Amino acid sequence: MQGKLGLRTSKWIWLVLSSLLLGVGAVTVHAWQNDSSELVTGQPSFGNITAAGSTITYTYTLSDARAVTLQAIGEVVQPTIAIVQNGLAVANQPNDEGNKIVLLTALLDAGTYTIQVGSINNTVGSVIVVVQSAEPITTGQLPLASVVTGQVRADATSATYNFTALPEPAYLYFESLLPTGGATLHLKNMTSGSESIVDSADVGGARFRIPAGSTAYEIDMAFTGTDQPQTFTLCLTTVSASSCEAGSVPVSTTGDDTAPTPDASNPSACTIIPLNANGANIRRTADAASPVLIGLPTGEVAAVIGVSPAGNFFNVSYKNVSGWVAKIAVSSNGDCSGVPVVTPPLFVPTPTPTPIPPTKAPEPTGPCLITMADKAFVYTKPDDSKPENLFDQVQKNYQLSPIGRLKNNSWWLTSYGNSWIQTKLIGHEAKVSGNCNHLPVVSPP
Repeated sequence: MQGKLGLRTSKWIWLVLSSLLLGVGAVTVHAWQNDSSELVTGQPSFGNITAAGSTITYTYTLSDARAVTLQAIGEVVQPTIAIVQNGLAVANQPNDEGNKIVLLTALLDAGTYTIQVGSINNTVGSVIVVVQSAEPITTGQLPLASVVTGQVRADATSATYNFTALPEPAYLYFESLLPTGGATLHLKNMTSGSESIVDSADVGGARFRIPAGSTAYEIDMAFTGTDQPQTFTLCLTTVSASSCEAGSVPVSTTGDDTAPTPDASNPSACTIIPLNANGANIRRTADAASPVLIGLPTGEVAAVIGVSPAGNFFNVSYKNVSGWVAKIAVSSNGDCSGVPVVTPPLFVPTPTPTPIPPTKAPEPTGPCLITMADKAFVYTKPDDSKPENLFDQVQKNYQLSPIGRLKNNSWWLTSYGNSWIQTKLIGHEAKVSGNCNHLPVVSPP
């Protein structure tokens, strides 16, 4: 909803725009889109919420997948943001805290989206909406029992993968292929919203135990701003398989593991397809603890060449690999009545190795510095809910020197005019170098 600007509102609008203009190239005067409903990255748009419960509606279009950050700033309004596509909510910022400045970051595929800006607590008035950034990302479904090799770099700062928990417990393996300064992993439970983070600057790899169930998970690999591409590997496998060691599973570089369909010239031949959305495991022998030879992705077909004497495993052929898959994990098709009984190889469990105590990583050296990988706001106080606390917008490649931190480490104090920066930006909009392990705890002003 658009309306005429009063004198007080005009002054407020120019105050906010001026604060954005403190960073060179942040916005330009012609970027004030008073009458446009199409949002453009980096160009603030003005709107007016005239009645409680009403919304301002914009459109936003992407030609490829991007990590998009939206910001809404109210004079009196406590704004909310919702991203909608085809009538379905994609992401939202409900502003439960009642702030006058809110941010919403979402991973969006190519397409056109509706951006709805509303308000809470019956607040009305002027709102500025801006798409702060739209970073390119790589997306894909994480296959089962395949090592996926990925990379993030300066022109593609994020890679996103999705998977669903299995009927049995699983392991997710992550390893950086750089000796230092690798990508940061964010593992998010899409049901609870909880997030686990592994910083490759400190830890070169990790193994997560994923509980059995049907929960969806999202992995976001974030570029940390080094001078070289950051390559990593991911692998999802069942706990009983435990087979993501080097050379034990096939390597996929795309996140998709396609395979030719078995010869369909004989429609009565016995074949199987996975029942689970994450596919099925083809094992070395007919035992759930046997190592996995290869994964059979959802929708792929394997030819049945035999059945175990107990009748609980199929002997199958897939991608020139012969192995065994549990009957309960697949659906059979064709005529399986004449499949021969095959005696599987004897399974001898591998002894559990004695764990090697981890070696302590060397402590970083050099002065503690924050180098901006993108534009970001800094504040006079560690509180981004009040417009008057906005100090500046620092630009990409600008360096800040931290001189202290809050006790909960949510904000760092810098020497740049004693301004404050949120630590949640580190790994996305900023990278850290040097030894920042001993910043003193300081109190907010």
